Amino acid sequence: MELKQEHRTKQRLKPLNETIPNWIKRTEEHKGTNGYINGITEGTSWISKPILNINTLKEKIINKYYLTMDDFLIDVKELIKSTFKRCDNDIAQEYVSGLYEYILNLCIKHEKLLKAETEINFYKLYKELKVKEVLRVSGKWEKRAMPRRHYFHIEEYVSGIKNDNTILERMKTKLRGNCDGTHCLSFEDLGPLSLAEETWITECSDRKHKIECDRRECGCRNLDCKNRAITDHKIKKMGVDVREIESWGLDVFTVKLIGSAMPKNISKEKVSEFIESCLITALQKQGEHGWNITLSLQYIINNDANELYKKISRHLLTLVELNRDGIDAFKVHSKGIGVICCNRSGFKKNEFINEYYGEIYPPWRWYEKQDIIKKGQNEGKISQGLPDFYNIILEKHKTDPEGYDILVTFLCKFSM
Repeated sequence: MELKQEHRTKQRLKPLNETIPNWIKRTEEHKGTNGYINGITEGTSWISKPILNINTLKEKIINKYYLTMDDFLIDVKELIKSTFKRCDNDIAQEYVSGLYEYILNLCIKHEKLLKAETEINFYKLYKELKVKEVLRVSGKWEKRAMPRRHYFHIEEYVSGIKNDNTILERMKTKLRGNCDGTHCLSFEDLGPLSLAEETWITECSDRKHKIECDRRECGCRNLDCKNRAITDHKIKKMGVDVREIESWGLDVFTVKLIGSAMPKNISKEKVSEFIESCLITALQKQGEHGWNITLSLQYIINNDANELYKKISRHLLTLVELNRDGIDAFKVHSKGIGVICCNRSGFKKNEFINEYYGEIYPPWRWYEKQDIIKKGQNEGKISQGLPDFYNIILEKHKTDPEGYDILVTFLCKFSM
């Protein structure tokens, strides 16, 4: 940085109220203060190379790296610090001190105009999407978690027909595995599930035929087989491996709005990655206040190591503040009670979690029960709310020695 006409510069620019070294030390020690350098951390940069000259700063401005004035001032601070440390006399140091104050005052004036322009543009976008979007959840926005459904914890299947346990006998099979024991000793060997082929893509013959390895017949009988979790009862325990939480999800309109409000230099793939791997996770950490997206965005800013995610979160927080409808434009809905991993070691890909325990019904009894419920609803004796979707169909193998069979398991009153 050239220092021409030093004597005139000294008279025209006022230095900061404190010396640059003290200012640098204070801002590094007191992170997160209110003002235009809020959230500054040592070495923060939106691109890999450090801010050592004005050309690097110019390059980032041209490429639209800065979403907010705070982001810009973070790099200005780094440039001023590096320049100040190279100054070899008092006049140069005083010039750099005054330069930062001059830039700061310009930013304050410019930010007022920028905020006004951003508010107009975003509200116009918001209104356009509001007219076009048909998938938005209508009605009153419930800013609270859904009421908890009470259930009985079980670790085995229960007969849906009172005093009749013969239904449980129909779940047993005489089909046995006979793998060679070379492709079931690691979770990676078990392979991914193919929905198109309705089975796992693996070299393990038993896994491919959707049966577990047999402890007596398979080549893996004396080894640590990974395809025997149900037989060996290797399930995840509630409170040890998993735990229940209030779960939250974004309104379809909110997802659309976030994607449309992003600057063009942030790709759709990066925005989707932010939503799926960062924002959704942050929502689940807010407990009963998960409906408030600003808490999740602030959580990301304070805790996430990914600088791009922090950048996007700061941008979204600004839009929430500027939007006339405020947080109502970014709705988050309760999805009831969810289960997350609480084991610090995590779960490996293809690792077994638990069986779908519940009441077991033969098909005739299950559909008889549904007919009774429909009749009660038509007669006004039973509420016509949304039906429960906690039932799945269990199929017996067509190659089973005892023949093909179908059963229904229902997880409303009981659960794992």
